[in-house]
Amino acid sequence: MLMTYSLLLRNKMMGEKASVVFFMKQTEERQELLKHSFENTSFYFPDKKGVPSDQILKTADVLVTFGDDITESLVSKAPSLKWIHVMSAGIEGLPLRLLHDRGVLVTNSRGIHAEPMSEHAIWAMLDYVKNATRYRALQQNKQWDKSIKPKELTGMTAVFLGTGAIASKTAERASVFGMQTIGVNTDGRPQKHFEQTFSMEEWHKALRKADVLINILPYTEQTHGILNKEAFKQLKGRTVFINLGRGKSVVETDLLDALKLKQIEHAYLDVFAEEPLPIDSPLWDDEAVTMTPHVSAATSHYMKRALVIFMENLKAFINNEDLKNVVCFEKGY
Repeated sequence: MLMTYSLLLRNKMMGEKASVVFFMKQTEERQELLKHSFENTSFYFPDKKGVPSDQILKTADVLVTFGDDITESLVSKAPSLKWIHVMSAGIEGLPLRLLHDRGVLVTNSRGIHAEPMSEHAIWAMLDYVKNATRYRALQQNKQWDKSIKPKELTGMTAVFLGTGAIASKTAERASVFGMQTIGVNTDGRPQKHFEQTFSMEEWHKALRKADVLINILPYTEQTHGILNKEAFKQLKGRTVFINLGRGKSVVETDLLDALKLKQIEHAYLDVFAEEPLPIDSPLWDDEAVTMTPHVSAATSHYMKRALVIFMENLKAFINNEDLKNVVCFEKGY
């Protein structure tokens, strides 16, 4: 199938330029880099409206997107479409069934998030053990209180749901602080930087060991609501929960109950079932919750890293070579 996509694009290029449509803005410097690197390819970059016209879509061979702006209606307007590259890791916003039926190749940018997201996880753990939030509140109230004792990461056990690039980098950095690292993946296969791994069938064994539970699972039908009342009951108690995966993997009402029962002592949440988080969500007011607005992967280096993967893939696509990060429609990632 991969050869078919590449040959189709190559055949078109023999007669006319292939068309690549970006759904996100690029700096003039990056635009010039793309045009200079691929002289036989035409690029469309969005204007203030951000949405390409029907005429542009009609001739588009490749769409470059963050994955949440590609609808079935839009795909139907792109009869020449052969490949979609997502500049993030999540692809659940795409009309996957239609793309599968149309034979459209989908790739993503997984792998570029390891640095910023592992830093975010380490920040959350340090924030917790060193009482940073509480000390900040004392400072604001001009209170000098030495009764609050910091803890240590040394000797704590971090359990990771997912053992991919992000989890692996976080586990590597956690081990520097003297933490024990346990991973959970589909089949329990060993992975670098994890002292022990469990399969999803035996994940309850890992949950029982968690001082810190870090969710980095992708969103699929299998992971929808997987972190629920039954899962939280498996925790040893007073566990720190960090969610960097997907909000819909967590049943938020069950999470709030787990916080009340001290099954979870503090939750650091970067993703939510509904975003932006509704104003009336009780998560806003829970003192045992620290939230960030889905920014754990954000970094000043993000687009530069994402563009490298896309450019390598575009070159491979044109030259009939294997692409990186091809999405498996059956798995959903």
